[in-house]
Amino acid sequence: THALLCAHELIRYTARRIHVPLQHVPLGGHVSVGDGAVAVDVLAREDASSVGIIGSGAQARGQLKTTATVRELDEVRVFSPTENHREQFATEMSEALAIPVTSVSSSTAAIEGVDVVI
Repeated sequence: THALLCAHELIRYTARRIHVPLQHVPLGGHVSVGDGAVAVDVLAREDASSVGIIGSGAQARGQLKTTATVRELDEVRVFSPTENHREQFATEMSEALAIPVTSVSSSTAAIEGVDVVI
């Protein structure tokens, strides 16, 4: 628990020193999507380019958009229990970010072999 708290504080400290754009994210998600992007920037490999996402709601959209500001992404896989939601997410995010976002049918398929898991 102490290690997680320290990591969270490091991320919040770093977030104040780099620009993480937060547009198009509901107010309640600003801090958490900003923290997520800073965590990717600080903790992921410099050459990390693939992302697996579990969930397809507003939080997932914000996390992916901000992650794309700190890493050049070339592959994203999304799983959500509702097929229609994950398909819609994949279409919207592919268009918004101009990268391939693929809907997959299991959480394992979303995260297996990717560089970053959200």
